[in-house]
Formats: sequence, structure tokens, C-alpha cells
Amino acid sequence: RSTVEQLTNEDVKSFYEKYFVPDNTNLVVVGCVEKEKLILELNRYLADWIPGKLHFLNNDFPAVPSSKNLLFINKNEAAQSEIRIGHLSGRRNSPDYYATFLMNTILGGQFASRINSNLREDKGYTYGASSYFRYNRGGGIFAVSTSVNPDITIDAVNEILKEIRGIQTKIKQEEVEFAKSYVIKRYPSNFETFGQIAKNISLINLYDLPKDYFNNYIRRMSEQSLESVSQAALNNIFPGKLTILILGSEKLLGSNLKQLGDEFIMLDAEGNEIDL
Repeated sequence: RSTVEQLTNEDVKSFYEKYFVPDNTNLVVVGCVEKEKLILELNRYLADWIPGKLHFLNNDFPAVPSSKNLLFINKNEAAQSEIRIGHLSGRRNSPDYYATFLMNTILGGQFASRINSNLREDKGYTYGASSYFRYNRGGGIFAVSTSVNPDITIDAVNEILKEIRGIQTKIKQEEVEFAKSYVIKRYPSNFETFGQIAKNISLINLYDLPKDYFNNYIRRMSEQSLESVSQAALNNIFPGKLTILILGSEKLLGSNLKQLGDEFIMLDAEGNEIDL
């Protein structure tokens, strides 16, 4: 909040002039339009768009931290605890992307995943829990997300950590086949609207993907084996380097936080460290 309050109109204009230039732009058009007419319209509105020096934001992610972080944000009388557990990850165009996607589908990427089955179906801790990889041009993150009642916060964290460690220990062939079936069968639903098609096509330039990426997607997913998916878990999940963030009521959690370790870092609502 304090950062936003310090922004001036000149800051916004400067950012726009630096980064919103044709040299730094990709245009994707999907719809019922003739190519020749589209080009005329683009020339009409964009021909005088002045080229500028190409700038990129610093999107290169640092290496995965070498040690675990335990972070807590106090929200007095919070009815639930919000839990986020994760670490930085590799790029979207990594060679093992397909195997990693299937591995995460098994771990927490679908309703029948290990994490959701454990926390929701078995323990009844939450309405839903999931894991995901999110990417930008320079790298990505791996994260697990859920919300639970204060009294079972630590139990939920421990169950998540157990599932994260477990995905590196053993994956079954039937889990891989189920994940492949789930991913492949729902793949066409990503292209049902013009907007979805445009969004997906834009990923090719954004992440430097092969031009035939979508043509080969199903084949590449189908080719993944138990071995490749198991190796992806070892190469992309780092249990000893996780950051654990809990937003909840310190009053309701009390000394239970100590069960996760003595090195808790207290943060305020804006992420600033608080001296204890």
C-alpha cells in the first residue's frame, strides 16, 4: 500500500513510454475477419506507433533458496488460516515440462490428487487444496494452497509436507495413466472460445515455445513414462527448500506454531519483517 501511495503520474507515464512500444509487443488476432481487412485496420491505427528501445523487466528468477523459510502473518481473530507452501521453479520451456505437469497433476493439480484427497476427502480439513506451477518469462514458482480452521493449521501443513515428500518417493503407474487421461481429455476445452485460442497462441512467443507446440502437445503428454514423471518430481520439487507462509490468528494458533520450528519470521500485512 505504501509503495502504491508513493507512485506519481510521471512514474506511470514513464513506465508506459519505456515498456509499451511495438518492439516489445506481440499481436494475436483470432476471429471472423479477413486477413487483408485486418492489415488495413492495423495500419490505420498502429502505423504511427513510434518504435522505441527494447526494454525488459528483470524477470530472471534467482536460484531456489538454500534453506527453508517459515513465515507468519498475524490476522487477529481470523476465522481460518491461509496456507501457502512453495519455492521458485524453472522455466516454462524446460524439456521436462510435460513430465512435470503430469507429476503435479498427481500431487495437487486435479480434484482426485493426493493433496486434495488427503486434506479434503480423508481428513476433512478443507473444502479444497491444490498445488501448481506458475510461470513467467524468466522462471516460475511451485506452490501449494489451501485454507483451514486454526486448530488444525499445523496438522494440515504437516500433511502437505508429507505429500510433497511422498511424490518423490513413489509414484504408481496407474497414477501416471490416470493423469495422462485427465490432461489429454480436457485439452480441447482450452480452445472453445476465440479468447482461449488467442491466449494460448500468445504463449508461444511469451515462453519461446516451438511453433508446433500445440500440434504435438497430446503426443508429448502421451509419451511420458513412469520414469520420466518420477524424475520430474526429483528435479522440480525441493522439500528442504520450501517457504511456508501462514496467515492466521496468532491468538488462536498460540504455541502450535512452534511445532514447525523455532525460526519463524513474523511479517506485517505488507510483508515487512516484524521484530519479536
